[in-house]
Amino acid sequence: MIEIVENEIVVEIVEAPEIVIEVGDGMVLPEWGMIRGDIENQGDLMEELDLLRGEIGGKADRNHDHDDRYYSKEDVNSLLSDKADSDDVYNKAQMDIALAGKVNSEDMIAALALKANQSDVEAELAYKADSDEVAEAFQRVNAALSQKADKSGVYSKQETDSALALKADAIVCEVSGNPVRVSDASGAPVLSLSVDVAAVQSGSGDASPSNIRPISGWAGTDLTVNGASVSISFPSSAGTVYGGMLNVKSGILTVTHVGVDLGSLDWIYDSPYTRFSSLLPVESKDRTIRRVWYRCSCYKVISNGTSLANVPNFSTYIGFGMNELRIYVHDSRYSTVEEFQPAVLGQMIVYEIASPVTYQLTPVEVNLLLGQNTVSADCGPVTLWYRVDTKLYIDGKFAELQALILEN
Repeated sequence: MIEIVENEIVVEIVEAPEIVIEVGDGMVLPEWGMIRGDIENQGDLMEELDLLRGEIGGKADRNHDHDDRYYSKEDVNSLLSDKADSDDVYNKAQMDIALAGKVNSEDMIAALALKANQSDVEAELAYKADSDEVAEAFQRVNAALSQKADKSGVYSKQETDSALALKADAIVCEVSGNPVRVSDASGAPVLSLSVDVAAVQSGSGDASPSNIRPISGWAGTDLTVNGASVSISFPSSAGTVYGGMLNVKSGILTVTHVGVDLGSLDWIYDSPYTRFSSLLPVESKDRTIRRVWYRCSCYKVISNGTSLANVPNFSTYIGFGMNELRIYVHDSRYSTVEEFQPAVLGQMIVYEIASPVTYQLTPVEVNLLLGQNTVSADCGPVTLWYRVDTKLYIDGKFAELQALILEN
């Protein structure tokens, strides 16, 4: 058997027959395993050796130092350990394709030189509005612009002043009553229309237990303009209104008076003065000088500057104190609260309050006809401010002048 081990040829003859070849001169030839004689006479062995010579011809000797022209196995293994596997790297063709899509570093540097520095950008952005703030600002601007007239559709200040210089001032008139009648209206909406809201007391004469005069207030008003009715309801929070004023055009209701059921008050009996007294639920106006508008459904009111000390010896009356938010009732028929309070239940006193209360209603636009107009309200007098038609106004004045001339 023949092997090559680390570049060394090893020939081993196994179980060779014991053959002894003797040479004529008595010399014994070298032994090869169990074969003696000249090895070259072993044809099959020589064929193997020739093959081996061809395979190892050009190989270095086993102990050769390989000098710097060769790498040893250890050198090769060491070098290979630092190399990447082919599956883990790109080959040249793959790299060329990838690099073809990349920008040149010099071009990149030149491009970056034209860009702003990050810190400069951040500094500039610190002064910029947030996108949401910008959107909100645009909405506000658009909303404001929607309220503006197009420049081509309006007159300039100079044009307006020039046109007005050629015109006479409009004539505005005020008239009050219920109803109010005008004959020279310009046919435009009223400038102002207010309605007095006044409590209504039925009957006549001084109120007394024997002459009950009921008092009623208002939950709204019916306005009549040239025969057409306009109903306006007061807010429920105002309750029944016993006095005030409604500005129809602005929709503002001002409540100046309240009504109180005498039976709802917390009365006490002042025996030295033989009278009953109670605090008012809402402070009355000008109570220190006693100039307050009062109405009572069952007693004569003593309030307009009359000192209680000088009140005539009426058997019944109602009044108020000078320095207190208090009213007094003298009724000789009763001497206890238990008798008096049920007797006055449902009887009203109405008075002006110190601080009026306002309520916002829906404004109502009232349009007048050209010339004749009649306006009235069911809750009280009407005050009307309107713009007159100049020709009708002048014609009316001439008619009045002519009537005066004819009378004289």
